[in-house]
Amino acid sequence: MRIKRRQLKILIEQFLLEQEEEEQTDVPAEDAPEEAAEPETPEEEEKPAEEEVKLENIPEFKIEIDDSQHRIKFFKDSNQLQYKVDGEIISNKSLQDFVTLAGLGLINAEEEDVPKLLKIVKLDKSLAKYSDARIKDIIRQKIKTDRIGFTDNDIRKSLGKM
Repeated sequence: MRIKRRQLKILIEQFLLEQEEEEQTDVPAEDAPEEAAEPETPEEEEKPAEEEVKLENIPEFKIEIDDSQHRIKFFKDSNQLQYKVDGEIISNKSLQDFVTLAGLGLINAEEEDVPKLLKIVKLDKSLAKYSDARIKDIIRQKIKTDRIGFTDNDIRKSLGKM
C-alpha cells in the first residue's frame, strides 16, 4: 500500500491525538472511586455558563498575514453571526472561515473574550469535544503544521483576500 507524505503526516497526527485523549480519559478513571461526585457538579455548573455566553460585543482583534495586519470584528446581524475584515463585511463565508478567524483570535485573546471566541470555534464539531485549553493547543498545532483551515491560503480566503 502506498501513501503520500501528507497522508502519513495526517495519520501520525491523528494517532498522537488519540493517544493524548486516551491518556486524559485513563487518569480520571483511576481517581473515580474517591471523587465520583465532585467532578459532576463543576461540569453541571459550567454548562449553563457556556450557554449563557452571548456572541455580542466580541471586541475587534488583529491578525497578521503577508506582512500586513487585518482587523477582524465578529457581530450579529439579523440573528446571524457575521464578520468584518478591515471594516468590510465579507460575503460567501463558510463555517470553516468563522472557525479559522475565531481560532486565530483565540490564540492572543484576553480572558474575557476567550469564552465568546471558543463558542465560535466549537461550531467545528471536531473541536467541540475538547477542553478549552486543549482547543488552543490544537489550533496552535494546526497553524504550525499547515493543516486544513489554518494554512496561509485558507486564512487569506477567510479574509476575502483571494
